[in-house]
Amino acid sequence: MPDIEEVELFSEFLYQIRTFFREKNFLEVETPLLNPYTTPEPYIDSFSVEKEFYLITSPEFNLKIFLSLYKRNVFQICHVFRKGDKSPIHKNEFLMLEWYHLGFDERDLILEIIELLKYISQTFSVFDQNLVFSVKSCKEIFYEYLQTDYTRENLIEIIQANQLVERKNFKDLHNETYDNLFYIVFLNLIEPKLYTSEPLFITNYPKELRGYSKLKNQTESTRFELYWKGIEIANGYNEITNLEEQYREFQSQFQRRLEFNKPIYPISKTFLESFPLPECSGVAIGLERLFMAFRNLKSISEISFCDVWK
Repeated sequence: MPDIEEVELFSEFLYQIRTFFREKNFLEVETPLLNPYTTPEPYIDSFSVEKEFYLITSPEFNLKIFLSLYKRNVFQICHVFRKGDKSPIHKNEFLMLEWYHLGFDERDLILEIIELLKYISQTFSVFDQNLVFSVKSCKEIFYEYLQTDYTRENLIEIIQANQLVERKNFKDLHNETYDNLFYIVFLNLIEPKLYTSEPLFITNYPKELRGYSKLKNQTESTRFELYWKGIEIANGYNEITNLEEQYREFQSQFQRRLEFNKPIYPISKTFLESFPLPECSGVAIGLERLFMAFRNLKSISEISFCDVWK
């Protein structure tokens, strides 16, 4: 059960986040938590309700529909729901902040996240007042920790050299998809070392891990993530705005889900009809995780009530 002091502080934390966005003339909106469609992303699984409805894993699609209709900077704070193993930093239900800024690219958005975190830290005397931020490309991170880059061949060599899979499976690595190879290396050899005392932005993820981001060049995307104290805090993009490009990405995700023997979910017709989207960048932040980093907490359970009401 969370301590009342943390509950009170978290309440003020949410208030200050809303204040930050209102002072920047963002519009806060409420969009449905229950939808007849959900994300096709292969590594995210939804909760279905009565077979034809799904609890949201993110308000992304609904916010982009709103963005297309009204051309306003927009944010939402809401509960989202994702299947997965429970851990000190993940619950099936958690609180997400998501926002979209018109005319911004991913570099502008990183600066806005820094602005938000500085605003929060300076509002609370119990938070660190002297945050120092780092921005490194994914390639720089690989060279820093593994002295090589993330080509397919190098990933296979790293997996074999560190025996990250059983030796009998070494031959199968050549038939593995790129994203699986990347995550085997990243999650085992890099992410555990990202317990940085200061916020770290990792930019320019490989194009194969682009999500819904635009491509930066032939090998890199405009996707970025924020890590702080060993926790993945944020995931952001310079958003795809072209319907054909977005549809190709959906098709790629459908194929990956089939390879994982996962169901194919319907896509919102309204979402597809909202294209072309206005130029924008967007980011999703896990608010309990961000609060944990500010407070040096070890578990979401120290602030979240999602496992308390049995």
